[in-house]
Amino acid sequence: MTSTLPLHEYGFEASRIVLGCMGLGGGWGRDAVLEPEHVRQAHEAIEAAFEAGINMFDHADIYAHGRAEQVFGQVLKERPELRDKMIIQSKCASGSRKDLGCRDVTISPKRIFFPASTAF
Repeated sequence: MTSTLPLHEYGFEASRIVLGCMGLGGGWGRDAVLEPEHVRQAHEAIEAAFEAGINMFDHADIYAHGRAEQVFGQVLKERPELRDKMIIQSKCASGSRKDLGCRDVTISPKRIFFPASTAF
């Protein structure tokens, strides 16, 4: 079991170890296809994390060109009771997400808030 840090303001405990979700979406190539196997593996990884006491998950909209978030979202759709037991952290970076309709390549309010409006 991993140790935790209290998030007093939220009444929640965050695990000191975070599961990086970069690999949940399969391959990195733009032509990579999201396979059912990726969802199965994501379920296993998330379940194993919870069993180990990990409740914090790291995401970014650029991981596997957005497919990592798609896979994570599918897991949450199938197991909605997990959502209230986890902390999802994300980040933004300069870079274009043309596949999602965001062509802003600067750190601007649009680039910061766009990922949050399309995730999960």
